[in-house]
Amino acid sequence: MTRSSRRDLLVNVSTMYHKQGLTQGEIASKVKVSRQTVSRLLQEAVDVGIVTFEIRDPTSEVKELGMQVRTRFNLAEATVVDAGGLDADRALRETTRVAALGCYERMASSSIIGMLWGPTVLEFSHNLPRGQYPGLTIAQMGGMLPTIPGRNAIDPAVTAAADMLGAEADLIAAPLFVDTPVIRNAIMSDSRIAAALEKARRADMYIFSVGKATIDGGLYQSGYVTTAEIDMLESEGAVGELCGLFYSATGESCGAELESRTIALTRDEIRTIPQRVLIAAGASKAPAVAGALAGGYATEVFLDSNLATALLELTEPEPADHSDLSCPACGVALQYRDGSLAPAGHP
Repeated sequence: MTRSSRRDLLVNVSTMYHKQGLTQGEIASKVKVSRQTVSRLLQEAVDVGIVTFEIRDPTSEVKELGMQVRTRFNLAEATVVDAGGLDADRALRETTRVAALGCYERMASSSIIGMLWGPTVLEFSHNLPRGQYPGLTIAQMGGMLPTIPGRNAIDPAVTAAADMLGAEADLIAAPLFVDTPVIRNAIMSDSRIAAALEKARRADMYIFSVGKATIDGGLYQSGYVTTAEIDMLESEGAVGELCGLFYSATGESCGAELESRTIALTRDEIRTIPQRVLIAAGASKAPAVAGALAGGYATEVFLDSNLATALLELTEPEPADHSDLSCPACGVALQYRDGSLAPAGHP
């Protein structure tokens, strides 16, 4: 048998086995050889490189996204959940499920966990495994949602987490927003409110999500901030909100007037909590998440892959401006080409 004939035989046998799904016995009948010979031919096809194998980790892409997010924002950890083929609701449920499992052991070994209302944190609470930790307190980080027709002012996320973990819920019996700074200061000085906020300041971990600073945001949609307040926040460059505190794309404070009427921990107090876990899903949350990370509000994130991709695209560093550089030897302007500087018009 010539070399080319041998190669053709190896290709033919390999195609029948690996692509057409024939058994070695069926191949033996077709090419008029024994099953042992077919087995040797298949191994030879591998040895000479006709057949190669690739092991593909289906989670490698989301792992890479997580590593990029962690590196870019200098986070302790970044977990990305594959949202491929999932609608928005299912992506949120899967992200919060992974986050709940990822945080459970640390929560169980903590003394105080800070949380606040919101659909993402509520979904997270419902995904927590059940336990009995009577020494654990779930502390509310700010006031409750204002009571409006058809809505309950009680924070369901805090109480749900406490119920799942067999822990104590420490609620703040005051609204998140009040009418004037004077009222806010009076409420904050109440001994019971002050004690609840002091406990929140001592939290080992803060579990939170972020909202949008637009008419699509949860606070506006729920009627807790007005159109005029949203317009004011947008004019100041606000992109997101956490704990009722609004911030810009660089994480700086926005909405000072509204903040002066907000019953919650301050920004600096939030940043002193050792573990600050941000959970979010959906590409539309990218500006709000980017601003929160720029402001140092989170030490760790759980994101779905759509949001992680949008976040990396949104915060892609701009290439350096080399337009005013020139070659010191000849004075010719330099251009940034193929990853390095080269004189314009020169190879």
